[in-house]
Amino acid sequence: MPMRFHLFIKFLFLVLLPALLSNASVLEWDRTEAHVEMLPGQTEVQADYNVTNQSEETLRIAEVESSCGCTHSVIGKRILAPGESSRIRAIFNKGKRRKKTHSRLNIYLEGNTDSVATLHLVINIPELVKTQPSVIYWNKPTERSPRSVHVSLDTRYVDSIRSILYNESTVRLKRVETTNTPTEFDLVIEPIDYSRSLRETVEIEAIGPDGITGKAKIHILFQP
Repeated sequence: MPMRFHLFIKFLFLVLLPALLSNASVLEWDRTEAHVEMLPGQTEVQADYNVTNQSEETLRIAEVESSCGCTHSVIGKRILAPGESSRIRAIFNKGKRRKKTHSRLNIYLEGNTDSVATLHLVINIPELVKTQPSVIYWNKPTERSPRSVHVSLDTRYVDSIRSILYNESTVRLKRVETTNTPTEFDLVIEPIDYSRSLRETVEIEAIGPDGITGKAKIHILFQP
């Protein structure tokens, strides 16, 4: 093996690796992972991460890089003298996102090209009306028979169906009770006319005792 390669490996272990490890260890975090449950109607949530400089040198937080455009950060204090603390606030914007979202925030100190810490923000967006599947379709190879969609409600917020809207002139729909509770059932769906193309939507709306509403859509596609 060439001598230059040996020298390069030695340089990595003796110089770069200790530097990276020391930079990571001088920052002490109260947590590096936060789990947040969104409430119906919320469009934005946030989580705080507190950090302390445990080194004997002044450090500067140069950048916080997010893995998702849905999450941005606010740095409370960039320059930290020995023993000083700061707060990094992660702010998540829901937009049209559904279910669980995981954002990562990479922390960079001035003078470092590698991140010294990664903060995790896990957001659970409640699905008040859940449909499985949310898309049903027929094409030439598939059997001309009804499709079943399972519907379940998040009973923390909604407990009854307010409406199920669909085009009765093109779609045949039947509700089938599968449990002893009205918050979980099947919808059996099929085109009325299997000889014509079809693109329709079933809209389901549920409501809870506090007036909270949830909606879901089932997309129907048929290509003869």
